[in-house]
Amino acid sequence: MSGNYAYVMDFNQGLKVISVADPLHPVEVGHYDSTGMVCCLAASGNYLCAGDMMNGGLGIFSIADPANPAVVGRLAVPGLVGNLIMDGDTVYAAADAISGSLVISIKDPAHPLKIGQYCGLGGAKGICPTGNYIYVADATMMLILEWYQSGIEERPKPQAPSHTLAATVMRTLPRGAVAYDATGQRVVNPRSG
Repeated sequence: MSGNYAYVMDFNQGLKVISVADPLHPVEVGHYDSTGMVCCLAASGNYLCAGDMMNGGLGIFSIADPANPAVVGRLAVPGLVGNLIMDGDTVYAAADAISGSLVISIKDPAHPLKIGQYCGLGGAKGICPTGNYIYVADATMMLILEWYQSGIEERPKPQAPSHTLAATVMRTLPRGAVAYDATGQRVVNPRSG
């Protein structure tokens, strides 16, 4: 549900957009044929994220025009995404198998970017972000993860130009600064300090 619209996934009929402006008389106003695709939904602003059962991962829909929802981006995620929470342009996902708990940026909805991940013992079943913490129902336990609202861009090979590590504290970062963590992964949205 987002604003005056409810989003419903029917396994056989796809995504339905229903106006609930008059709760006594809901009206279907839009449809997207995604038969058998979605197992969970979350909406925020002009975007809706859907866990994709058929292809694995997430589908990012534009719902700016409720009559014509359209897929604008996809992110491959191993395993089944079973729970989603959206907070602005950040998506929190709980997935089974090796994916676990994921934090995904959709600042550029056409190119969703994984900015955080924690793999528990058997995948995540449920997820709930609150402030700097993410509560995760894992396969065998409840996890409380600390989240600093930043992350790294995951790449198969480190991108740092040197193996020499140095610590530098800066009061301000120059425009367009690129920062790397100790493992050579590029830091997304670096901050001073």
